[in-house]
Parts: sequence; structure tokens; C-alpha cells
Amino acid sequence: MLDTGPGIEPEKQAELFEPFHQGEAGRKFGGTGLGLAISRRQVELMGDELKVDSALGQGARFYFELAFEPAESAVSTGAQQVSAEPQHLATGHHVSALIVDDVQENRDVLARLLESLGCAVQLARTGEESLEVVEKRKPDIIFMDIRMEGIGGIEATRRIQERFGRGAIKIIAISASVFRHERGEYLAAGFDEFIGKPFRVPEVCACLEKLLNVRFDYATPGEADLTTPDPATLELPADLLEQLRDAARRFSATRLESGLRELEGAGFVALAQHLRRLSDAGQIRSVSEFLEKVKSGAAKAQSIAP
Repeated sequence: MLDTGPGIEPEKQAELFEPFHQGEAGRKFGGTGLGLAISRRQVELMGDELKVDSALGQGARFYFELAFEPAESAVSTGAQQVSAEPQHLATGHHVSALIVDDVQENRDVLARLLESLGCAVQLARTGEESLEVVEKRKPDIIFMDIRMEGIGGIEATRRIQERFGRGAIKIIAISASVFRHERGEYLAAGFDEFIGKPFRVPEVCACLEKLLNVRFDYATPGEADLTTPDPATLELPADLLEQLRDAARRFSATRLESGLRELEGAGFVALAQHLRRLSDAGQIRSVSEFLEKVKSGAAKAQSIAP
């Protein structure tokens, strides 16, 4: 696991694996400070130790080594499990959504997801800004990040409900922290539902159906969609392909999903579905290997994310 962030000072590296400890970057982008502690414990249970190699200004590398016995039978990938997927709001159904998140990438990913489903989307970077947006144009539903600088999601939700009344605008709590007890706390604080990051299309659509009583058109992938594309015969726009490759190399499910949405928008629907099935089955490494074999074409007009 490799990142290209600011790096970690040697005297602080040992503290990273302590429960509930976060560096400055972790506090900025949210989370609970448990990720590395849990990861180290999982690696220890498998017989090795999670280690870190980092220098200031050069990012950080987290690594471990494991030895496994060869599989005695074929491994089921889960890629053949097919279910109906929501495609678009059904005719006559409309949704106006407000996304409140201080991380631009999170806003962009959820905005593209909702827009691809036919929803009208507004954006706010802070809790304070969300109050201004709601006053000007009241949305049907708000996706509210919990942890933000200034007014946090819980306080912003309280003020909105004081102004319009509880239930007048449905509000969904969004957070990278997905502990079960926290969901109950968010519901008790006034939220109508909770969704964890990274965002999943079925979960988002289920919330919209439940809270707004809207319906979606669903499509079950045909048998032809389940065939494995030949990467050697494919050519993708250069910057889109590099965005996808980079997301897969970094094992970033959120960035990969953003790229797959962009891929679908460019007309490569079957390819995006194939790669998403691999990703959902936990085979992001296979996604990376597949993309390395795809040809790079001319650059497209816009990148996936700023």
C-alpha cells in the first residue's frame, strides 16, 4: 500500500498503529483512527507484521509478506452473481439533492452518481454554506457529511430542522466511519438514514426509494454483458485510462467508482460493468492487471476529477 502524501516523521511512525491515533491528514479528512490498528492486527493474525517505510516529503509505504498454500480447487470470484441494478429514476419521478462535504473528491463522486441516476444536484462545502443553500432553494434530500470544519453535520442538521421542521427535508448522514452503534447515534441526532463511504449505487437508491417514495428503472445485465472483454482489443482515452489505472494501483475504491461512472458516460457500459463486478468481488488487483493491457488513445476533453 503506497501513498504520495507529505510523509511521516520517524518519531511518529510507531504511533500510527495505536487505536484512535490520527495524524494531521487523518484528522482533516475524517475517519476514526482505527484503520491501521485493525490492519496491523489482521496481518498479525495471518502471521506477519504490518510495517511502514516513510520519509518527509516522499509519501509512505505500508507493507507485509504472507505465504499461502496453493488452492486445491477453483476459487469462486463472485463475478457471476447477477442482480438487477438501478439505472435511472422512473418516468414521472424527480429528486433534488444537496451534497454537503468538505472534501471535493467526495462531493464529485456522489454528485456524478446522483446525476447519472437523473437527480438534480446542488453542492455545499461546509455546514455554514449548506444553511445558505437550503434557504435559497430547499432540496428534497440532503447528504450531510458528519465531520467538517466549522459547523459539523450534526449541528447543521439541527439548525435546518429548527428552521423547516423535522422531516420537511430528508437528511442522510454520510461518513467514512461505519460502526453499527454510530448509525443509531446519527438517527437519534435527527438524521433519517446513514450511508457509509465509499458510496454504493444500490444503497444510495434504496435510501431515495425509502425516504422519498421514488422509483427507479432497473436493468439486469444480459448474458452478453457477463463475457470477459479482451483488453488487447480495447482503446480508451489516455487521461481516462490513466485515472482508472492510478485508482486501481492505489486500491482506491472511491476513485475507481468515479472512473467507472465516467467510463459509462463515455459509452463503455459493458466494460464498466465488468470492472465493477471485479471491484465488488474484492479483485481490484485484477482490475489493475486488466487495465494495464488496454491501449491508450487520444486524450478526452475533461478529466475524471479535479
